[in-house]
Amino acid sequence: MKFETGNLKTAVIITLVAMNAFGFEATMTIQPPLIQLGESAVLSIEVRGAKNPPAPVLPDVPGLQVVSAGQSTQMNWINGKSDNFVAFNYTVYPQKTGSFSIGPFDYQVNGESRILSGELKVVGSSGDASQPQSWADLLFARLEIDRTNAYVQEPFGLTLSVYSRQGVQMAGNINLTGMPETGLDGLQWQETQGGRDVINNAIYDIRRFQTRTRAVSSGTFTFS
Repeated sequence: MKFETGNLKTAVIITLVAMNAFGFEATMTIQPPLIQLGESAVLSIEVRGAKNPPAPVLPDVPGLQVVSAGQSTQMNWINGKSDNFVAFNYTVYPQKTGSFSIGPFDYQVNGESRILSGELKVVGSSGDASQPQSWADLLFARLEIDRTNAYVQEPFGLTLSVYSRQGVQMAGNINLTGMPETGLDGLQWQETQGGRDVINNAIYDIRRFQTRTRAVSSGTFTFS
């Protein structure tokens, strides 16, 4: 597989956190924020620092069916103080394609309120025109570097993004070969938060790996 440099816009996970140092904290997330018609997403509203918080009343959004998936509760003791955590979970079923806004809406607990909102994008099912023609349509990677010139011992970063078509099952571990073996202060890759994107009318799952290194000698290094 040849890794090419380049930039790609990725779907943004929408998270809105409303906090008050003397009140409760409420967080709303939608995962994944980009889905295909026929799939579903999970909407979660997590509440901390509130005793017996009520279930949120979500606004009606034309084109979306939102069904409760129950709630979970957790209590921890930290430095002699209780930390209450309640998660209200919902399954979101899209009825059509488009970009949908859930909220903003007001969530209240004991007279205090927080404003929550989230975004969900739904794309159509892949048609014949977007059917994969080769392995390159199913699985490919892009390698980005945060600079092209650096001084000796000056840190720089690399990001490897691996794109896989929906339905392709990838192994948990990925081995990276072909990187420079000398002249660099090690390449310790760590997997970071991935995402999804639409490319040529098809949805791809993205796994991202990042590393920071530095050159211990001058020269030209090729990363591929």
